[in-house]
Amino acid sequence: SDITVEGVVVRRTSPNESDGLFGDGVVVVGRRGAASTTLSSLLIEDSARAGVANFGAAVSLSATNIRGSTV
Repeated sequence: SDITVEGVVVRRTSPNESDGLFGDGVVVVGRRGAASTTLSSLLIEDSARAGVANFGAAVSLSATNIRGSTV
């Protein structure tokens, strides 16, 4: 599966209230074969953990600004 995300703003993602885990801005998960994601012209800021988390997929970033993340 392929997806392109363009021109999106992601701000102030929070961890789970129950356990304080997670809080990533954008999460990409590859399941059942090859997956690719293109993130273009995004602003990802103030994520509680990672700005972008990738698990088993190919991720391409262009003109994307990630700032204020813990990781």
